[in-house]
Amino acid sequence: MFNIDKDKLIYYLKNLISIGSPSGYTHKVMNYIQDELSKLQIPYKTTNKGALIVSFEGQNKDYERTFSAHVDTLGAIVKNINSKGTLSFLPIGGFMMTCI
Repeated sequence: MFNIDKDKLIYYLKNLISIGSPSGYTHKVMNYIQDELSKLQIPYKTTNKGALIVSFEGQNKDYERTFSAHVDTLGAIVKNINSKGTLSFLPIGGFMMTCI
């Protein structure tokens, strides 16, 4: 069974959410992640579009796992609270309104 160090997880999550990352501005978060990976001596590659690819071996080689994460804040501002309690948004930065 895999044990998660909860204190370490909370440490990293607190650090990540404290980094300003408005929609489209990922460089501070990506720098933090790269620095932490380097400290842990975990190799990574950066793609031409700025994504990180991190690979490492686990205990069970019968399965491969993939994890994907979005690092900037999806930007929107509430335009209106409608009569039925639903929200109308205006985009800040870039995302497809049909995705939220």
